[in-house]
Amino acid sequence: MPSDHHLPRSAVPASIGPRIRLIRKSRRWSQTKLASKLGVDRRTIIRLESGQHVPTSHLIHAIEELFDLLKLVPAWPESPRASAPCYGPRVRAARRAANVTATAAAVSAGVSPATFSRFERGAMIHAIVGDFDAPDEGIRSDALAILLGFIDAAALNAFCMASEQAARQIIRMLQVPVAAPR
Repeated sequence: MPSDHHLPRSAVPASIGPRIRLIRKSRRWSQTKLASKLGVDRRTIIRLESGQHVPTSHLIHAIEELFDLLKLVPAWPESPRASAPCYGPRVRAARRAANVTATAAAVSAGVSPATFSRFERGAMIHAIVGDFDAPDEGIRSDALAILLGFIDAAALNAFCMASEQAARQIIRMLQVPVAAPR
């Protein structure tokens, strides 16, 4: 997988924020909805759309996939990352739906909470997934998968590679009702 230095932020067009805002509005999505789908904070979307934030390659690729767009940054070379499963954000969505803390998920995955946090944001993916070029690509931790409500790591991997629609259906099934405060 290419590192982000092959995908420099300096190549991101200044018009990317307003372009993303137009796309979002054309779909009648709120900033909150877009942020939720991307697994980022709404403030990130506000800053991105106003031009105050230059997005990472991970965020740009996630937006391209979400909106089924061609390359938002024409200067970047084709990247296998764009078509690779989006493990981190999908695991974060499953973890939140299952009402599991990041610390508990990190322990079950056998990594530190800081490493797990970076994994969920799309960095340090190899700490949990392994090399994309390897034939055994995918999340290796059955313990993490089970904690999140999957039968094993293979089922969690299938979720990470599923279409957006299928992933949403799985998330609905994983959602754990939170007890109302008394």
